[in-house]
Amino acid sequence: MLKGLIKNLRVKHWPVYFGMGLLGFFSLQNLPKFLVPLSTYLGFSFAVNNVCDVENDEGNKKNPIVTGELSMKVAILECIFLFLLGMLSCYFWFPKALPVYSLLMFLSFIYSARPLRLKTRPILDLLSHAFFFGALIVLFGNLCADREPNFYFLLAVATCSMAFELRNHLEDYEEDERAGVRTSTVFLGKENSKKLLYTFFASHLIILFLLNPLTLTPYLLLFFPLKTFIERFDYSTTVAYLLAVSMG
Repeated sequence: MLKGLIKNLRVKHWPVYFGMGLLGFFSLQNLPKFLVPLSTYLGFSFAVNNVCDVENDEGNKKNPIVTGELSMKVAILECIFLFLLGMLSCYFWFPKALPVYSLLMFLSFIYSARPLRLKTRPILDLLSHAFFFGALIVLFGNLCADREPNFYFLLAVATCSMAFELRNHLEDYEEDERAGVRTSTVFLGKENSKKLLYTFFASHLIILFLLNPLTLTPYLLLFFPLKTFIERFDYSTTVAYLLAVSMG
């Protein structure tokens, strides 16, 4: 069962969002305490997604509930435990950030859970993702470290988050269409979704330029001989964000 509980957290999917929180926090002071609500939030988000996606994940070996490694009852109890641990740790250690943390929890829950299930509502799936797996994670880190939020940086993270969500939708396009899952990509069509994806990427670069022109220098990595353009974009964005935060 322990293996199923760990698998349900989908830790392999954390890095980019974990990094957003660390970029927002960007301090060694109270870092161990900060990692508790950040980790429990990410674990909660992915665990809730597994619980709510059982019907659509038939044959998906990544979901431990579908594979029988974890019962639905235990998976739900894990979600409740993560929610309580996250909220309590934030309340006692970072009370100033509690309203934003509560909003993070709420949005990540209704993204997956019925009846709202925002992940199946075109456009709302992208907008909600921009907040709960984007700008609000950085803002949460800012508040925990008592750092002044930067509007341009938050906007850059939000547009990048929507781009990554749309990219994931494109990868799952055929599967979602067959299953009748109405994501933004299924609603817009594959070609229009690709155009929107590149619009998000372009907007992201423009916002970073407004933040500081030097943050665009890591995008020289786009010309490196890595596997794909998207992979090069991932590496470039990571370095650009580090530059943006370090330069204030």
